[in-house]
Amino acid sequence: MTLSLTCSCGALLEIDDKFAGQTIRCPDCDKSLEMPSAARLPRRTSGLALASFILALVGAFTVVGTLLAVALGGLALVDIKHHRDRVAGRAYAIAGIVLGVLFTGLSLFAYLSFELFGLDQLIREPQWAGKLDFSGPLEIIRSKEGFAITRPSEKWGVYNDPPQLANKVQLDLVLVNVAEDGYLVCWPEIVANHWSLEQCREKALEDFRNGDLTTGPTRSKLNLGPSRFEVRLAKHLPTVNETEGVEMLVDKNVGGQRRTYIVRVVKKQGDDQMYLVAAGTSPHRFSRLEPQLRKGLDSFRLLDRPGGRNWP
Repeated sequence: MTLSLTCSCGALLEIDDKFAGQTIRCPDCDKSLEMPSAARLPRRTSGLALASFILALVGAFTVVGTLLAVALGGLALVDIKHHRDRVAGRAYAIAGIVLGVLFTGLSLFAYLSFELFGLDQLIREPQWAGKLDFSGPLEIIRSKEGFAITRPSEKWGVYNDPPQLANKVQLDLVLVNVAEDGYLVCWPEIVANHWSLEQCREKALEDFRNGDLTTGPTRSKLNLGPSRFEVRLAKHLPTVNETEGVEMLVDKNVGGQRRTYIVRVVKKQGDDQMYLVAAGTSPHRFSRLEPQLRKGLDSFRLLDRPGGRNWP
């Protein structure tokens, strides 16, 4: 901070306040001038304190903004403590810290309660209204595609094509649990009959990475932008009746929506089609929903197809 001082010779001087209470000389006339003491210097309001207070209000419920307000308020208090005679604004700094902590707590509570009390379900229900079929037996038999699977419970509905897609061949099956934001998807895909399980796995991962699981991976390949895709675990499943498989734990993040899936690739030796079965939900729900997801995956079975596949 600088102080303005006018010498009797008419020179206007801008002097740093660190010279408060000292005698200086005018650079123009060399006359001795007495600087006012520190006690008489005007106090300035801390910019950090003001920034903390304003950011706490403007950034309310953003978490990042409120945490930054707390940090700035803390820095302001330190600055004020070391320059009590020159810097003011302690009340602004304290208010910024208190409001920052309060709004951060309220924001986190709101975010957690949103799913804890099932409020997020209220948003999903209109999105899925009229698109899911909860009627019929739990076991779903898809003779044409050559597989059967059982819904984990009556809360899982079968996704039906909208009317404009009704004339298209629906090879994939999508099951949705709206309350738990859970998905179970399975679809067949034609491959060379000599393909190894590893080749099928790589093909399935490519489809799974690029597929839109809401409308069906085999029906919609969308450009969804940058995504996070990570295979965290892979293991081979026991071979039963010449049917072999591999299971993977996959994190898939598209458009800010992160999901954790158990993905299984199944193929009968010498057959010309493989099956991909994936069941998943958001990471924080995964542990709770995993028994249901595995129940659905374990129920998946291949059907005998004496005449071979009968879909294009």
